[in-house]
Amino acid sequence: MLSSKAVKSTAKMILKNNWTNSILICGIVILAAAVFYMTAALLDLPLGGFSGIILLASYIFVVSPLCLGALHCFWCMANEIKVYPVETFYYFTHFSLYLRAVAFTLKITARIVLFTLLFFTPYLIATAFTSEYFYETLNMAT
Repeated sequence: MLSSKAVKSTAKMILKNNWTNSILICGIVILAAAVFYMTAALLDLPLGGFSGIILLASYIFVVSPLCLGALHCFWCMANEIKVYPVETFYYFTHFSLYLRAVAFTLKITARIVLFTLLFFTPYLIATAFTSEYFYETLNMAT
């Protein structure tokens, strides 16, 4: 584990002469996420719960490759390679790169959903066995 001094010196080295590019790269990702969030919020009234699916799809297919592109830019900065803000769109340059980014995002999303369901199942079982409805159904009400 890196100490705080090592983290600070690494950040200082990466951001040296790269402040404007770093701010623009982060701004692109934040602006894209905000645009899709606002679009989903506006579609919430006419579409109802379907807008959440649109928001999730936009994050998986657009915002996530942008975030991975920003990560790519910062890794290049860490290796002292000159980076421009347009390289945030790195994963949109080739279809194979885009598919890799989307596949990576889907794998991470599937793992999160799997472990969420795995850890949530004991709560559902405990709630079912302690509810009054369960005992009333079995004619064991107290």
